[in-house]
Amino acid sequence: MDVRLTCTNMLRAAWRRSLMRIAFRHDAHLRADLALYTELFGDIAAGQEQQRQAFQILAETPATPAQVQEVLAATYPEPPRPWSLGLLEALVQRQGADALPTTVWEQLQREQNDYELVVERRKVLQAAGANCYERLCTENPLAAGTAWAACNAAVELVENRAGHSAASSAASALFGERAAERDRAFVAAWALTGRDVLNCGCCGCCGCSVDLQSTSGVPTSGR
Repeated sequence: MDVRLTCTNMLRAAWRRSLMRIAFRHDAHLRADLALYTELFGDIAAGQEQQRQAFQILAETPATPAQVQEVLAATYPEPPRPWSLGLLEALVQRQGADALPTTVWEQLQREQNDYELVVERRKVLQAAGANCYERLCTENPLAAGTAWAACNAAVELVENRAGHSAASSAASALFGERAAERDRAFVAAWALTGRDVLNCGCCGCCGCSVDLQSTSGVPTSGR
């Protein structure tokens, strides 16, 4: 591939209309680097189209209030009880609370309180997700009551709720808890379509998959 710009105005126009700029070092690896990025951008474009089709199907799938709650509950599930808490409770049942050392009893109380805080936080997030869903349906009436609205409400909360810092929130959204929540929201919403699974292309790291066979027209509303 040989691209030459002989006009500064052409170069400036290309910069203004570009979505991304990548600088290549003109060395022996230049052609290999160009080929790599060309293939990478092709894969990204294909993934975006596949994701668009998946959202299209979600936007055409009705969701009842109970199903919306199922999506939110799957996105923010109740955490399992810590095994250590179960062991301490079993010890209390065998020996009685009065027979336990003070340190063991205090540890039991701490772990129980920590677990209850996590459970309560999940309930708060589910309620906040329900509020996001109601607002989204009001703002987008043509997409109201759909699996897309349920998924988008859950993901909006995942992406925009306050965190410890902007950096930690961004890292979590890419690789941590928020990424896992976003994947669970998509999987739960896709289950409402009743379709078989194929390959979703949503992010490549969650293992979820969707069937994009037999899609129909593009919805006229949505985010």
